[in-house]
Parts: sequence; structure tokens; C-alpha cells
Amino acid sequence: LGPLGANSQVDSNSPAESTLYFDSSAAGGKVSVDFPQPSFSIQFRVHYHETDGQGRVHHGQYLNYFERGRVELLRSMGFSYREFEASGLFLVVSEMHLNYLGAAIFDDQLKLTTTVSEVRGVRIRHRYEIEKLPELTDSETSNPKKQEMNSERIVEGYSTIACVDRTGKVRPLPDYLRRLK
Repeated sequence: LGPLGANSQVDSNSPAESTLYFDSSAAGGKVSVDFPQPSFSIQFRVHYHETDGQGRVHHGQYLNYFERGRVELLRSMGFSYREFEASGLFLVVSEMHLNYLGAAIFDDQLKLTTTVSEVRGVRIRHRYEIEKLPELTDSETSNPKKQEMNSERIVEGYSTIACVDRTGKVRPLPDYLRRLK
């Protein structure tokens, strides 16, 4: 598992994130990651099949959103979870906590922010926040900040994931993940 390419770089405008620059010749082929609380946000719409009989997002669906956030956070930093698993290591959920503060329905636009809040020898703790974004009128689409200012937090939570091998035995996180503090 490694960065997207020998000369890849990942930039972020978020103050909670740092920039990863990787040059295989300068780094001797080793990955050096130093992110203070890396964070990544994605926006998406609620699909019809994610809703329950009352027309709201099913409470269990938020766990899927959180997993998506973890995978996309890694990808945003230049790492592939698929390659991680191919190396014989897996990240399994050992703890999950959610607070439901509001509801979302089919076709709502949501923003999920996933943040690494703690890294220990074999574990990573993530924080999550899901906001429902208001629909913008045609005249408002030129100002997406207005949409974020009027968002409503509907779910927050955290999880702890542990690193294991194919047999389920707990293994230390690789160096590049232990540096995600």
C-alpha cells in the first residue's frame, strides 16, 4: 500500500489537514505522512433504497456512510484500502457510536465529514459529522458557502477500528497509518 504515484501529491484547503508530498527518489521510496487530524468531506444525495418505511434514511444506513467516509479519507491522502487488504491486513470495527440529531429523506443532499481523532498502535478512532444541506435556488448556486452556513447537523458519531491479519489476529498499524495523528 502506498501513495497514488511516485510523484503524487494531495492538497487540502482545510486547516485541520496538512499536505502530503511524495517523491520516491527524495524519500528513498518510503512514505512520509504527517497529518494533524486529517479530515475529509464528501457530499452526496440520499438514494431511495437507503430509506425506511417512514421515508427517512434507515438508521443502519449511517454506518455505511461512515465506512464510505473512512475509505474516501484514506483515498484523499493517496492510499488505497483495496491495496491495504491485498497486503494481508484489514481494518475491522471494534466500537461504533452514533447520535441521531435529525432526519434525512430521499434526495436530500448530505455532507459527511470524517476526521481521524486518535491513532494508537493497532487502532484508529474516527469522528463523523453528517449535515443536511439546504437546496439552493438558481440565484444562490454561485455562493455554495451559503449552503454550508445553513446546513443542519443530523448525525454525529465516532468509531474505533483495529488492524488485523487474514486470520483475525491483531496486528500493528503500518507506519504510515500510525503517523495519522
